Amino acid sequence: MTRMRRSLAASMILLASAAGLSACAAPTGDAERSDAEMRRTAEPVWKAAARPVGSSVAVTDGVALAYTLDAEERLQLLALDATTGRELWSSPASTASIGTEVRITPVVLRDEQRNPRAVVITPPSLAAGPGHGHRVQLRDLRSGAVVGESDSIWIADPHTCRTTDGLCFDGRERDVEQATAMRLDPDTGEFEPFDDVLPGYEYSMPMGGGVFLAANGEEEVLLGLDDSNIDTQSRDVVADPVWRMPVEKLLGDGTRFTTSLTTRQLHIDGDQRTLLIWHMPSAPDSDGFTDFAGASVVALDVETGERLWERDGEMLCGWATFCTGEIGYRRNDAAAFGGRSSFELEAGAARLERIDPRTGTSRWDLDVADYTDEDAASHAFASVDGYEIIGDGGSARFVEKETGAARDLAQAERVGCLLDATFDAHEDSNPTNDIVTFTSGSVATACGPDGPVDEPLSVAAVRSVGTSWAEQDEAWRTLADGPGDDDPLDLASTEQTERLERDVDRWRVLQTADAILGYRF
Repeated sequence: MTRMRRSLAASMILLASAAGLSACAAPTGDAERSDAEMRRTAEPVWKAAARPVGSSVAVTDGVALAYTLDAEERLQLLALDATTGRELWSSPASTASIGTEVRITPVVLRDEQRNPRAVVITPPSLAAGPGHGHRVQLRDLRSGAVVGESDSIWIADPHTCRTTDGLCFDGRERDVEQATAMRLDPDTGEFEPFDDVLPGYEYSMPMGGGVFLAANGEEEVLLGLDDSNIDTQSRDVVADPVWRMPVEKLLGDGTRFTTSLTTRQLHIDGDQRTLLIWHMPSAPDSDGFTDFAGASVVALDVETGERLWERDGEMLCGWATFCTGEIGYRRNDAAAFGGRSSFELEAGAARLERIDPRTGTSRWDLDVADYTDEDAASHAFASVDGYEIIGDGGSARFVEKETGAARDLAQAERVGCLLDATFDAHEDSNPTNDIVTFTSGSVATACGPDGPVDEPLSVAAVRSVGTSWAEQDEAWRTLADGPGDDDPLDLASTEQTERLERDVDRWRVLQTADAILGYRF
């Protein structure tokens, strides 16, 4: 069995699997890419020298935000004009206290007037006194001017709030030993204690499409909440859910999501939204290994909560794809952070089965001798629209999503790969009890059939690993609001086709090891 270098942090519930599953909605249809796009070099419109270390570039209202290292290798948030690459502003930044395998991502919040505000957590002051700790700054997206700033506080686990707008985090004020759950108001920059849980419940977690898992004690329910209005806050409509489903009724007596390894996928096809929830009891053997004999996947209609189908004993290892064979998770307590263990996927010979997410019926299956989608030490292949790129013993195979037809990637073809970008946070950037946390991100490179190559990116590579945007869409596209279901580079709908006929500029912005690049198609 081959050990795959993919892991996930296990808290009470795991909602993003290390097996490359996405928690976001898929575009409504896949546009097939020609072989020529994997052979043709993509020419950037602009290039900005940088050393990115975050997970990706975020583009909002024509401004590209990226975490980079400055000339002295200190963390900063860098803002560029997304159409020219011109630097707009930069600010010293901190990750705050986060786990070693968390990938930092720029965050944009909207105030009450829908103005975008970039979030900057400042490097903390270590001097004794009232200013001891981090501060959170809200900056005008284009000018970088500080429009709001919090008081000082030690910050851990910052993230966009799950039940309302704003930034949520665990905060520890000066001379206070115990951290408190806090929320930063995107209008004022002030924080106050806040329990980011749906009212009436002890625990809650968004599952996608307005569906929430909520629990009181051992009682768990799934709630379908109305998410049709972008300004509607989940916590404001929880008292009147569209539907309510006890988890015990869904899964059977004694089965709970909060004590299982869990991941989910939201599939959108026209007006139909289907939520796939995979779960598996965490019961490792004496070596810390768990196979998938006790795993189960259930499919729900997002609008009604109706159970559409269920399958047992398999792993949801890709987008609407099951895996069986030599595959499982191994617990890695050495990578634990904050009392949470890490689970790493291990795989060897496997069979992949692509399904229709709405019906659960099989579309095709494929046997893989050594299922790894990455070289053991360096890279992860990115998908190309219409195709999956999987590893078989570290070499790339090209699999058509609709038919399962597979072939080896040709020597002249180039696709996108993601490499780890790592850095050591300085003592004045991210101290946690005098321990400096190691953090990582991702940068793009070109890959051939055997891995990374020192060549320009192909058109297919740029399309697969860049952040997509079109200027007219940007007023409503932010990280906090979600990326939207449409990709302006994919012409899978009438609206997108009309957009092409109007000659709207379509862009990709991506980061490599030494630059941020902008492409226009």
